[in-house]
Amino acid sequence: MRATCMLCLVLTPASFADIVVDTFDPGSNIGGWTFGGPNGSVLPTGGNPGAYWNEPGLDTFAPRLRTTTATSAFTGDFRTREVTRLGVDLVLFHVDFSAGGRPLSLILLSDNGTPGNPNDDWGAYTMHAQNIPLVGEGWRRYDFTVPSQVTALPAGWAFIEFGPGANLDWNALITNVKGVEFFYGNPENFFIFQMWHTGADNVTIETVPAPGVACVLGGFIMLARRRR
Repeated sequence: MRATCMLCLVLTPASFADIVVDTFDPGSNIGGWTFGGPNGSVLPTGGNPGAYWNEPGLDTFAPRLRTTTATSAFTGDFRTREVTRLGVDLVLFHVDFSAGGRPLSLILLSDNGTPGNPNDDWGAYTMHAQNIPLVGEGWRRYDFTVPSQVTALPAGWAFIEFGPGANLDWNALITNVKGVEFFYGNPENFFIFQMWHTGADNVTIETVPAPGVACVLGGFIMLARRRR
């Protein structure tokens, strides 16, 4: 059985990394992930592997897997935490017409300083090289590089406004990410409404731990080598 929230220390010759994975085991959802429909729930089997977030009967123009937990491992100051990657496993069980030709987009969201008013929200997005999964393709993995240390809008990213009054500033966004969204398509395009049955698993965020943590862990590694 997998852990609900898996925290790993990945060691490479040049760096350390913390990886948090929301696996939805056993029935948990630490990011408050949802596609926004009325029938979403955690199923204990059928994921990639084990439990996963299952959402049938989704009536929308484009599924949007998004956080609904205000404070979690998937939100906050991405620059200070040195976030480097966000990822997810996705599957499509049914769609009325077609899901072809849609890239998966990652959107980092800002509430514009007004959490009670979604009409002035905005964000920045980037599109994956792979399209969203089609029916019959099974689970597909998507990983996005997050350039949290750059100080201006990175290449390959674009701002998006969800209402008037947005303060389009990459530094303001990356130091206070209020939400994460995986959007089925280019968020600037229009799509027809249709019924979907979607699934998600292994939502991932990778960060670089604080220097003190890396130093302590490095000391343990050196000690272990000397003992061997």
